Amino acid sequence: MRLVRGGPWVGAAIWWTEADGWSCMVDGETFGPSADPWAVPNLDRVHWGGRETTEAEVLYRLGLKQHATLYNPDHPAAKPNKPIDLDDYKPL
Repeated sequence: MRLVRGGPWVGAAIWWTEADGWSCMVDGETFGPSADPWAVPNLDRVHWGGRETTEAEVLYRLGLKQHATLYNPDHPAAKPNKPIDLDDYKPL
């Protein structure tokens, strides 16, 4: 999913466990658990605003954000709340 229109894709997931109930994760931050899915913050945002993907892609997006934050703070993945502006980058 994207946190803002025109922003980079971030890792997000929804899961349910019999012991805890519903939980979700958005860009590395976990919300929940709760027996009521509508009581979990951001779960509806992930459900309606996300797209189906694989666990490998979610882990890739989380790793990309971590790498960008540490080694390339100008990368869009380091600032997922800001839309990507192509004028900010040097031409190839």
